[in-house]
Amino acid sequence: MRCVSGSRGLKTLLCVLIVATLQRGGDYRLLAAPTADTLLQNARFEGATGFSVSPSGVCYVLLGESDELLRVSDGESPGRRIGGYGWGGDGFDGPTDLSVPNDLEIYVSDYGNDRIVKLDRSLGVSSVFETTDEKSTFRFPLSICVTGKGDILVVDGEFGRIVEIDRDSRVSRIFGARGSGPGSLDTPVRVRTDGDSLIAVQDRSGLVFFDMFGNHLGRLSRTLTGEFDSFCWGGGLLALLDSDSVRFLNTSGDTQGVIPIPRGLLGEVVDMAVVREDLYLLTQTRIVKLDGAVSAVRMKGWRPD
Repeated sequence: MRCVSGSRGLKTLLCVLIVATLQRGGDYRLLAAPTADTLLQNARFEGATGFSVSPSGVCYVLLGESDELLRVSDGESPGRRIGGYGWGGDGFDGPTDLSVPNDLEIYVSDYGNDRIVKLDRSLGVSSVFETTDEKSTFRFPLSICVTGKGDILVVDGEFGRIVEIDRDSRVSRIFGARGSGPGSLDTPVRVRTDGDSLIAVQDRSGLVFFDMFGNHLGRLSRTLTGEFDSFCWGGGLLALLDSDSVRFLNTSGDTQGVIPIPRGLLGEVVDMAVVREDLYLLTQTRIVKLDGAVSAVRMKGWRPD
């Protein structure tokens, strides 16, 4: 990871962000608060489709075109890679998502192989949860996250529900199935938890909320969320990624702040992550980090309208 502080490209990026904010009627303070030397750019790669960031800031990137997992961290260049197309071991067939709850465990949803792969910090396979018989509890996992107590939440791509797997690799709970009442999911694609109290699921209708026991709590419709491509939790807020911005909402759907994305400089942002107060943006070829972005939103340094 190399800092591009002081470079012409970084200064241009910060200026574009400020100008875009002002053009939308906002206050530039949100993007002036993080200092210039806090925007970092990692070594380039190709074909990134998703990523996760560990609590210490190590980035794990899914390279969908090559079915690989790449680790990117300070002092490691090039980053370690594992995977490649395969049916077992450390091979993948269309990995869709990953979760890095701590600096010792990495979980990958391996879509084509109907399994969840757990890796250790050196990217060695430590365990595999798979369902390959007629009693399968899920197939084609689309998304994965790990709760604060270590349970795994999986979006079941075939049956459109959430499957919870406990630390003993047992299915402990299934919820959100079609026809299950107000908490029924309509084509879910992504699941995320705030750690220990709320679960949010992105589906065709918007965002659906559950408690940690799988009880339905409510939903935010697309009327409130607007169109978005991806989301995560950050600093007690929901961060929603669309084609030109990251919007921060509370669970009532009230917008708390917006960070515009200059696509002309960054290209298409395919995923994002929040670690503590920092926002990470992933394009197909690089990662950009904005230190303190969530703090600035929380302090209402920028408000829409």
